[in-house]
Amino acid sequence: MKKRNSGIIVFVSSSGAAPYMGAYEVFKTAQVELSSTLAMELENFNIYAYTIGPGLVKTKTAMDGIEIIAQKMGLTTDEFYSMNEQHILTAEYVGTGFALSVLNAETYNGQEIGSIQILMDYSLMENKNAENDISQINKDNAEDIKHYMKKICSTYLHQYNGWKTMNVFERQWVFRDFKKHMALSAEQASEKIININNNVQNGNVKIINEDKIFLGKLKEYWKRQLKYLQGYEKDKIKLEEHTKILNEYINDIEKMF
Repeated sequence: MKKRNSGIIVFVSSSGAAPYMGAYEVFKTAQVELSSTLAMELENFNIYAYTIGPGLVKTKTAMDGIEIIAQKMGLTTDEFYSMNEQHILTAEYVGTGFALSVLNAETYNGQEIGSIQILMDYSLMENKNAENDISQINKDNAEDIKHYMKKICSTYLHQYNGWKTMNVFERQWVFRDFKKHMALSAEQASEKIININNNVQNGNVKIINEDKIFLGKLKEYWKRQLKYLQGYEKDKIKLEEHTKILNEYINDIEKMF
């Protein structure tokens, strides 16, 4: 791949930790970290690396394993499937997600993604994820939308510029974590948010509806930062101050809709 200056490395990860599957999940987690490392090491060779989780597919192997796990959890297999209904896909849908991810490997480079996410990105599956559920804008509040969009743009760009001043290890971790949860790099997000803001300030407030999934992801990213803050900030004054700031970030997005 290095010799021809191109290539794609795809790891098949898991949908997340599951009880009674420790060895399997640890192995899958190792794949994710190896993929992330390769993405950084090979970025100058036009080689892309990412992991994709297929979701829950009712293959014979999967169903045999689920029958055992469900029993250990005190569930029937029907109850187990019901609990995980939103993650179940047919093999055809999974294959489509895989194919689309390879065709767009540069976009997903360094990320941990899922077939469901890919299918939603290309409007092949309805997005039922509540974290991205933002209602349509109220067209009567155009001036409010302009005000809050300008604040959101300024907030993100300030945060992004701050990340770039961090030491190399902190910066890499933040950028990787952001890309993992936003499905695009911090730099791509800055370009996107500037474009949205420019459109809104020029009177095209309807563009907000087209980008509500992106803004919803940004809101959830800030919620995630807020959750992390509660765990590591021990200074009560700083905790209160930073909590207030992050809540304002989140509220600015919510107030536009």
